[in-house]
Amino acid sequence: MQVAGVVIYVTNGTLFPNHKNAVVSPDGVTSLREPASGLPKFIIDHRSSFWLVFPLYTLYMLYKAGFPMKSRIALVVLAVLLSLPLNRLTAALPLSESFENYKPGVLDANFSGGTNAAPNGGPGNPWWGTFDSFPNLQVVGTENGIVPHTGTNMVRAAGLSAEQDKVYYNLAYRLNNSNVYSGNIQLDWWFYDSAGATNSPTDFSDYVALAYYDEIPTNADYADTNFTEDGLQRLSLGGTDVHDIGYISTNYQARVEGATNGYSIDGWFNTSTPRTIGWHHGRIAVYPVATNATVQVAFYIDDMTTATLTNSTTSSPGFNCIELNAKRGNTSAYYDDITFDRLPAPMLQITPPDLNGNVVLTYPSAWILQSSTNLIGTNFVDVSNATSPYTNTVNGSQRFFRLRN
Repeated sequence: MQVAGVVIYVTNGTLFPNHKNAVVSPDGVTSLREPASGLPKFIIDHRSSFWLVFPLYTLYMLYKAGFPMKSRIALVVLAVLLSLPLNRLTAALPLSESFENYKPGVLDANFSGGTNAAPNGGPGNPWWGTFDSFPNLQVVGTENGIVPHTGTNMVRAAGLSAEQDKVYYNLAYRLNNSNVYSGNIQLDWWFYDSAGATNSPTDFSDYVALAYYDEIPTNADYADTNFTEDGLQRLSLGGTDVHDIGYISTNYQARVEGATNGYSIDGWFNTSTPRTIGWHHGRIAVYPVATNATVQVAFYIDDMTTATLTNSTTSSPGFNCIELNAKRGNTSAYYDDITFDRLPAPMLQITPPDLNGNVVLTYPSAWILQSSTNLIGTNFVDVSNATSPYTNTVNGSQRFFRLRN
C-alpha cells in the first residue's frame, strides 16, 4: 500500500508531471501529496541548510477555496521562508574584511602610535600582532604593479627582511560570545604570490591559518603579555618555510598540525595546486566534529569545487583565531577580501517514497544527520548511527531533517 503521495518536482518554475492537484513550488522545492485526498503531505526546501519537512494543510485549504495558482505559489514560497531561521535570511557574514576602513600604515591595533591603533577588545580594529616591539602588517594601496584584489587597500608584511610577521583575529571573542568554533566553519581569503614557481622556493613562504592558541583570551582580543604562540591546532594554506624531504617547491602547501601522513613531522602537505604569480582564492573548510573527535578538513585554491587537499585532524580543540603570516621568505604575500562564516550545508538528496513509504536521504559522509519532530532548533538531535544513504519510513507523523550546523 502506498502511504505517501505522488512526488511533484519543480525546476525553474516548470511542473512535471502536470498533476492537476499539485502544489506548485519554486525551484529547489519538492512537494508530496497523499493520492486519495490530494492533501499536501509535506514539502522539502532544498535551498536551506535545514532541509525541512513540514505539513501544508493550510495551503491545501487555500487550494480548495479556489485561490489562483499564482497566489498559491507565492504562499508556498512564504511558508518556506517563514520556516527558515531568520539569521539564514538576513544575517551578514560574521566577518568580511577588505581593509577599506583602515588608514595606510601599520595594521596592528596593539602597535603603540600606529595609524590603526585601537583599544584591546574594541571598539575598532580587531587585528593585533605579536609583541616584539616591531610592526607586523602594513595597509597599502597599489604598489610595485600589484593592485588590491578589490577596492583600494590590501595588507602585506611591514618589514623589509624575512621577519616572519603575523597578525591575529580573535574569532571566539569577536564573533562567538567567547566560545571556540568546533567545526562547520569556512575561511576564505585572497592572496597575491609575486614569486610563482620559477623563483627560489624560499621566496614565497607565507600562509593563512585557522588556529587554536591557549594564550588567546576570551574577554579581550589579546593578553597583555608576550605571545609565545603555543598552538594546539593549526590549519594552514599557502606557502611554507618547512622544506623537508618531499617538499615540492612548485606547488602550494597546507598544514594540519598533528597529522603524520604529510611530508614533514609538523603536519605539512603538498597540495595539487601549482604556484603561479598573481591573485589566488584560498579556502579552508572545516566539517562537523566526528564521533571519534576528529574533524575532516578540505583546502581549496582557486578551484572552489574540487579540494586541492583533504585530511583529518588528530584532535578537536576547536578554533579561536585567524592568523595571517607574511614575509616568512624573501617576498611578502599580499592579503585582501577575508571572509569567515558557517560552512554551508550541502544538498541533502531525497528520493521519492517507494511503495512501502520509505524515503532515502543521501548526503556527504563528512556531515552528520539530525532530526526533530518540530522546528525548535535546540530539539534537533543526531540520528543515531545514521550513515548515508539513510532510509526513513513515512508513517504519518511529521519529522524534520537537517545536516548538523
